[in-house]
Amino acid sequence: MVLGCRLPWNFRSGDGLRRCRRKSGTERASEEIPGVQVKHSANVEQSEETEDGGMNLISSYLRQADSSEQFLKNFAKALKARNGAVARLFLTPELRHEIKPQVIGVSTPLKNIDITPIDSNQYQLTAYFSPYGEKPEQLAFQWRVAVEPESSGGTYFITSLQRLKDVTNKAW
Repeated sequence: MVLGCRLPWNFRSGDGLRRCRRKSGTERASEEIPGVQVKHSANVEQSEETEDGGMNLISSYLRQADSSEQFLKNFAKALKARNGAVARLFLTPELRHEIKPQVIGVSTPLKNIDITPIDSNQYQLTAYFSPYGEKPEQLAFQWRVAVEPESSGGTYFITSLQRLKDVTNKAW
């Protein structure tokens, strides 16, 4: 350890350490910080649990809720955050193509998403843009979704998504 050497607040670890050693006269080639090398086979087979890159594990965690209404509130949060990668995990794998796996939406943020029950497993989602300038809250989109429990463990899926109105040209 080199004592009495002050490093600037914006130093990069390797550069700062070398500067400090030069000032104190302790720099030697043998003291360089070694790199980490990892050897692995290019033919490694993934286990069944990780074939999807962990997406099913993340999806099942996100889809846990006390009720289908709570599940839809969580889905609405992902939509409001404009996170398509997360929002699509609430859908069945067959429906995931409906939402892009990227930043979704338009530049005007969503202020509110109303969730209205239609029947025991059908809901209407109505999203509104935040007020902009002199314009009041305006409709962004209206969807009808079906929510069904995956199992008795409190996980749900959106099994149907129908776009009723959409002024965003499918930006969400």
